[in-house]
Amino acid sequence: MTDEISTVQILQQMPLFHDLSEAQMMSMAESSSRLVLSRGELIYEQGSQADSFYIILSGRVQLTRVTSQGDETLGSLDEGDYFGLETLEEEMLRQSNASALTEVILLVFDSARIKEFADRYPVLQKRFLLIRRSFRHFINLTFPWIAPRETIYYIGRRSGYYLIPRLILPTLITFILLPLWIYLYATLHLMIFFIITLVTALVSVGWVAWVVFDWSNDYSIITSRRVLFQEKIALIYDSRQEVPLDAILADDITTSQIGRWLDYGDLIIRTFTGALTLPGIAMPAEVKILLDNRRDRARLHAQRNKTQNIRHTIRQHIGLDEQDQAAQTAEQEVPKTIHSGTLPNALSDLFMLRTEVNGVITYRTHWFMLLGKVILPTLLLFLTLTLLILRLVNVFTLLTLSSTVLLCLLLLLTFGAWWLYQYIDWRNDRYIISDKELIDIYKRPLGVEQKRTAPLENILSIDYERPNLIHLILNFGTVFIRVGEASLTFNNVFNPSEVQREIFERLYNKKLQKQKQEDDNDQRRLAEWLEIYHQETTGQTPADDEDLDDEEEENE
Repeated sequence: MTDEISTVQILQQMPLFHDLSEAQMMSMAESSSRLVLSRGELIYEQGSQADSFYIILSGRVQLTRVTSQGDETLGSLDEGDYFGLETLEEEMLRQSNASALTEVILLVFDSARIKEFADRYPVLQKRFLLIRRSFRHFINLTFPWIAPRETIYYIGRRSGYYLIPRLILPTLITFILLPLWIYLYATLHLMIFFIITLVTALVSVGWVAWVVFDWSNDYSIITSRRVLFQEKIALIYDSRQEVPLDAILADDITTSQIGRWLDYGDLIIRTFTGALTLPGIAMPAEVKILLDNRRDRARLHAQRNKTQNIRHTIRQHIGLDEQDQAAQTAEQEVPKTIHSGTLPNALSDLFMLRTEVNGVITYRTHWFMLLGKVILPTLLLFLTLTLLILRLVNVFTLLTLSSTVLLCLLLLLTFGAWWLYQYIDWRNDRYIISDKELIDIYKRPLGVEQKRTAPLENILSIDYERPNLIHLILNFGTVFIRVGEASLTFNNVFNPSEVQREIFERLYNKKLQKQKQEDDNDQRRLAEWLEIYHQETTGQTPADDEDLDDEEEENE
C-alpha cells in the first residue's frame, strides 16, 4: 500500500494525469506492474515490438537512436517522465534504444491497458493525442541546435484549423474564376481564355502548396531548459525565438470564439523583456499545463540537488560513510556535430568567421558583407589596371606613357588604401563569447571604438533571424540578445543558429556555476554551524579556545 501511495504521488505531479482523482490514479497504479533495473541495463531496443508504456518512479533513463550517421543521443529522463510512446501508435516498432543510466524503478503499462485508460478517461485520450503528435515530430525531425544534455518534451505546429482562413482566397479563385474561364473558352473558343485558365490553375495550386508548406515549417518547442518558436517562410525567412525556463514570469492563453470551439489558440509567454508567442497551437490549455510542470520541475530539481548537497555535507561532518558516488551517473556530454566540406563552411574557415582560443569564441561579420564593402574599390582597381595595360599596348594614347603610369600609380595607391581600409573596418568588428560575458566590439580604423558588454547571467532571451534568400543560401543572419531593457546584436554572423546555441549553452553553464557557488557557500556556513553544534553537544573545546585558556593561566 505504501508503494502504491508513493506511486500516486508521482502520478499527481505529472501533467499527463493532471485533474484525475486520487482514486483513479490508485486504480491505474494497481493495474500496472513494476520493473526494477540495474545501471546500464537495456529496457528495449530500437526496432523491437512496442508493447509497453513506461513511467519512471525513480532513477534516470537515456534514449539513443542509431542513424546512418552513427549513434544519436535523444536525451535523458528522470523521475516523473514517461517514454515508450510508440505504444500509442498502431503497429509502430521502437524508434530508439532505452537504457538505465542509474538503478531505476519503472511503472509499466501494456498497450491494451493504455487503450483501456484512454477509453475510460476522455481527458487522457486528449492528452495521448497531444503527445502522439509531438512524438511523430520528434522522430521525424532533427534539431542540431539542441544543447548537450537537453531533452525535448513537446513539439507542435499550428493547428490544422489555422490553415482554413489562409486557404479561403485560393479556394475561391479555384471554384469561382476557374469555372468562369473554362466556360468562356468553351463558348468563345479564344486561346486567351485557355491560357488564363491554365495560369489560374497553376497559381491556385501553387498558392495552396506554398501555404501548406509554410505552415508545416513552423514549430513550437518546449525542452528541459527553454521554450522556443521556430519560424520559416520557404525561401524567404528563417528565425528562432527562445526564452530560458527560469526567465518566464507568466504564461497566458489567447483564443478566439472559433479557437475555443476547435480547441486552438496562442500561448503567450511573458518575460521581463516582452512576450514570446506560440501561435495557433492545438490544445493550448494542455500545453500550458505541460509548460508549467516543466518550470515547477526545474525548480524542484534545483532544490533536490541542493538538499542532496546538504545531506552530503552533514554525512561528511558526522563521519558516516558516503554511498557509492559512481551510482549517480553524471550527465554525459553529447559530442558536437560538425558539418564540413560544403562551400559556405569552407569560406567561413578561409575568412576565419569563427575562431576559438582558450574557450573564448570570436565571430566576425560574414564575408558577404566584406564583399559589399570592397566591391567598388576592387572594381576601380581593376579599371585602373586595365587602363595601364591598354596604354602599355598603345590602345589608349590620349596621355603619354609616363603620365599614364604616374596617374595609374596614384589611383592604385588611392583605391588600394580604400580597399585596405574597408577590409580592416570589416575585420575590426568582432563579437566575443566568453565564459562570463558577451562582448560587441565596433571599431573604425583610425577612428572611434565602441565596446558593449553583457554578463551571461543577465541574458533573458536569445533570438535569431535570416531575413532573405541570400541569408538562407549563405547561412548568415543576426542574433538578438536581450539583457534587461537593453539588447546586443551579433549582426550578419555565419550560422546564426549555431551562435544562438553556443550562447545558450554558455548561459546555462554560467547559471549552473553560479548556483553551485551559492550552494557551496551555504554548505560552508552549514558546516560551521554543525561544527559548533557538535562541540556544544559533546562538550569538546575548540583548539583555539584551549590555547587561549593556557595563555590566560600562564599570565595569572
